Amino acid sequence: MSGQVDVRFRVLNYPDSGPVVGLVFMHDGKAVAPNGTAFSFDLTPGTTKLEADTLVSLLNRRVVRLVETRGEAEGPAEELRSAAAGA
Repeated sequence: MSGQVDVRFRVLNYPDSGPVVGLVFMHDGKAVAPNGTAFSFDLTPGTTKLEADTLVSLLNRRVVRLVETRGEAEGPAEELRSAAAGA
């Protein structure tokens, strides 16, 4: 099973931390409102706003789509996922 969606990246600034890179889902060139799930990337402590802006600029020029591919649930990755979920 697989799926794909167009994406953009955005720098998010929170008063209690450094910059964070947010993942924005797109449809027909417009941002899609999140349905309760948001994805973000925490950056290394000490990352400056300029560094975060540069990273986001590069990501937006080179990454256009997020692709999800699901295989059969077996092996070490599934064991880790189950352990993390408390199964």
